[in-house]
Amino acid sequence: MPPEDGPLGLSTSETGSQSSVLLLDDDERDLTLLEEILRPDGFRVLKTTDPTRAFELLASHPVRIVISDQNMPGLTGVEFLSQVRKLYPEVIRIVFTNSQDPKVFADAVSKAAIHKFIMKHWHGERLRAEVREASRRYRPKNGTLPSSAK
Repeated sequence: MPPEDGPLGLSTSETGSQSSVLLLDDDERDLTLLEEILRPDGFRVLKTTDPTRAFELLASHPVRIVISDQNMPGLTGVEFLSQVRKLYPEVIRIVFTNSQDPKVFADAVSKAAIHKFIMKHWHGERLRAEVREASRRYRPKNGTLPSSAK
């Protein structure tokens, strides 16, 4: 039997009904706005302002996509996503940034193997479309969503 369609025509295997999107940003208002943008598509949204808590959420939930702000105190988004890449290589990584610095972009690609850059002050519909597309691209090698580091 084919999977039942979820919001916006995404199958349940393509939405948050079976996986989560993890948001990391030091600005609680941005986290709330991102959550409001993504929830209508059926994504389960996990959010935190703390990188340590983000790793706890990754270890305890089947996360498909991680979206991190680049400019945070103590740890940049690229540094965080680089660690995510090592622990959860199949998770799709997206970075938000205000930066126009080519080094930020180069580091994000070479160190964190990010899927997408999204500039801060995003347009809600574009963001939703980018996350839907990232979710469609997610294909775990073993056929199951990651739930913890090996």
